[in-house]
Amino acid sequence: MAIHALISPSPPSPEPGTILLETERLLIRRYMLSDAPALAEIGNDPQVAIFMSDRFPNPYSVEDAETFIQNLNPQHDPTSPPEYPTTWEVGYFLGRDFWGKGYATEAVSAWARWMFETWPELLRIEGGRYSSNPRSGRVMEKSGFVFEGVKRSAVVKDGVVLDELVYGLLRSDVEKAST
Repeated sequence: MAIHALISPSPPSPEPGTILLETERLLIRRYMLSDAPALAEIGNDPQVAIFMSDRFPNPYSVEDAETFIQNLNPQHDPTSPPEYPTTWEVGYFLGRDFWGKGYATEAVSAWARWMFETWPELLRIEGGRYSSNPRSGRVMEKSGFVFEGVKRSAVVKDGVVLDELVYGLLRSDVEKAST
C-alpha cells in the first residue's frame, strides 16, 4: 500500500531557523540547536512539565532538548509526509512567563491557517489535552478547534491515569469562517 504524501506548491525550507510564519507579535520558525537550553528550562518548570507528555523526560536536560530537536518526528515535520496525510496534529508548550497573554492562541490560530494554505490537500488538524489542562482546551477552542470527545483513561502522567480530550479543526471550518 503506497502512502499518499501531501504536496505543497511552496513548501518551507527544512533548514533550522527557517521562518515559517509571522503574526503581529510572533515569529514562528523551525527549531535550532541553540534553542535547546531554553526548551530545557521551560520543560523543567514543574507547572509546565505537569501538562507535557510522559515522552518528555523529567528532568529535561539540554541534551534531551537537543535530541528532541534533532529527531523531530517526521510525522510532525511540515516538510515530511505524515502517516495519515490528510490529518496532522498540533502540540505546543509555553513558558509560564508567557501564559495568559494570548500568545498560544495567536500562534495556534496562525499556524493552523498557514498549514491549510501551505498544504491544499490537508483536511484536518487535531490536538489533544489532558483532562487536567483546561487552559489548553481554551487555546484550541479560541483557535477554531471543536471539542470532539474524550478518550477515557488514555494517558498516564506521573502515575496518574487521565482522560485525553480531543479537538479538531477542519479545512471546511476555516473556509467557512473566512467567507
